[in-house]
Amino acid sequence: MPLYDADNRNNTDKINYWITQNFLGHDINLSGLEDLKGLVTTARLVDMLDFSRVNFDKVISLTPKKLLVIESQWDLVKLGDIAEIQSGGTPSSSIKEYWDGNICWATLVDTKTKY
Repeated sequence: MPLYDADNRNNTDKINYWITQNFLGHDINLSGLEDLKGLVTTARLVDMLDFSRVNFDKVISLTPKKLLVIESQWDLVKLGDIAEIQSGGTPSSSIKEYWDGNICWATLVDTKTKY
């Protein structure tokens, strides 16, 4: 069992040792610990806390949020900053300016395949 050694709390083959070292502020290097591979990973505490609620409930997630990094040659901006987003029905096809002009209409289906 890789979690804890009741006879030796400083057993470096057990997870409790590495948790203790982390709490003590020591650098953690898990490379070379084949028995713990797939069982232990390091994560920032801030990625394990849920700040989306008004009341903080002191819950620590065991699966930290993964930081999403998008690399692009273009500046990343919010869609609402460069386009007017509206919801509703299809525009009237009797008003030709809507369809033959410079307005690009898109539905959710279009965003997956057309644009």
